[in-house]
Amino acid sequence: MAGNRTYDECSICLSLPTDPHILPACKHYFCGACINNLRPIDDELRCPNCRAIFTQDEIHPYIPPEKNAKYCLDLECSPDSGCKKLHIDNFFTDQPATEYVPPPPPEEAPRPATPETWKPPPKAKYCFDVCCPGGLEATCGRKHESDFGLA
Repeated sequence: MAGNRTYDECSICLSLPTDPHILPACKHYFCGACINNLRPIDDELRCPNCRAIFTQDEIHPYIPPEKNAKYCLDLECSPDSGCKKLHIDNFFTDQPATEYVPPPPPEEAPRPATPETWKPPPKAKYCFDVCCPGGLEATCGRKHESDFGLA
């Protein structure tokens, strides 16, 4: 039965706490009637859960947090208006956001040459100029496709 106990119940009467009260030293809470009827042992009051020592004056009413937080969706509602709901301003700090700086691009790999930018190697034995007439009319001094008799 102890394994089925939830933290929303009084550990003295095992029901939902009525008029819940909390022990500040250990933060355990109980029904107001249950904790106020607790008998001292050796002139000391002890928490029924953890045996922490407390006095009658230390017992305080416990206000449980709301299970479903209510948000104010009215954009015109000022947080100072007395509205008890959570406003979007509650979630932001006054610190400016840091500006996103993208990482630098990786070092670019050499791009392949285009017909406009390609240059033949300086010691090339063959003529790569498509406008060169080749053959006997060639003045470049290099070999041409027509020199091989393939055409």
